[in-house]
Amino acid sequence: HGTICAFEYGGRTHTGRIEGRSLRVDGHDQPFTSFSAASVAVTGTSRNGWRDWQLRAADGSWVLADDWRSRSTSDS
Repeated sequence: HGTICAFEYGGRTHTGRIEGRSLRVDGHDQPFTSFSAASVAVTGTSRNGWRDWQLRAADGSWVLADDWRSRSTSDS
């Protein structure tokens, strides 16, 4: 909860924040229940949001959501 997310598309950086089980993207009223739904809203095209969005780690670095998911799955 509170993780900052970013996605660069069309020369613009789109930002958002994880709130509960949703992604709130700046400039969009509704929360998104998946990275892909957020990517579709931003781009108007079908996309794999796990490969679009980056997450801000506690140390300030950025991690691709898909890489984070892979690491989290292998840690269990």
